[in-house]
Amino acid sequence: MKTVVCLLLSLLALPAQADLYRYRDADGRVIFGNTPPANARELQRIPYTPSPAKPIPPKAPDRPAATPAAPASAPQPDPALATQRQALLGELLRQQEALRAAQQALKEGEDVRLGSERNYQRYLDRVQGLRDTVTRHEQNIELITREINSLSPLTGVP
Repeated sequence: MKTVVCLLLSLLALPAQADLYRYRDADGRVIFGNTPPANARELQRIPYTPSPAKPIPPKAPDRPAATPAAPASAPQPDPALATQRQALLGELLRQQEALRAAQQALKEGEDVRLGSERNYQRYLDRVQGLRDTVTRHEQNIELITREINSLSPLTGVP
């Protein structure tokens, strides 16, 4: 678990020209990093293109569908950032689904004490593992959300 957290936190300190890789490790966990290991499964390269930091404008109130077209001088969305944002949004949805499943498994696991758990510490160890899984998914969601929010708002994706 510490490895996953360290890898995800290292995303924040990536060099400006680094690419991001999403892959599964030998245990089937989704990992983000800048150098995938040789035995990585489902390897996906997410190109990174640096852009100047821009403040996020305040959200405008919802309006009816009739909106005027953008003037020709308006900045155009960056397709590479849109691709990166779409990949991160997809991973966010997968992590949220995994969190829901982990929370359900924790709820069910806390309610039941298995026959092989005559020793109460075995029960506590099993439940702690389920709690750790929930915490890991929550941290992944937080890190992915931070990464999405750090992208330029002009990616063309709502």
